[in-house]
Amino acid sequence: MNSWHVGGVILDQYEVIGILGEGGMGIVYKVHHRGWNVDLAVKSPRLDVFTEEEGKENFIREAETWGRDPAGLRRIRGRRQPL
Repeated sequence: MNSWHVGGVILDQYEVIGILGEGGMGIVYKVHHRGWNVDLAVKSPRLDVFTEEEGKENFIREAETWGRDPAGLRRIRGRRQPL
């Protein structure tokens, strides 16, 4: 079950711990990766970001260049296309 709320579990491996921030493109969640036993930051984009090609390109560019570790989280780079 995929549920983006505190206590929810995404893709059977990411437990949602809290919200780190919100912006124009989506919400950044603090999650715990059950297999790796580490906390990570994951941005879940708003669906309307992808209604125009420019929005999609901006989100992908942001994902590729994001370089900070909010709240002392480990940096993991990667992205998953929306289902």
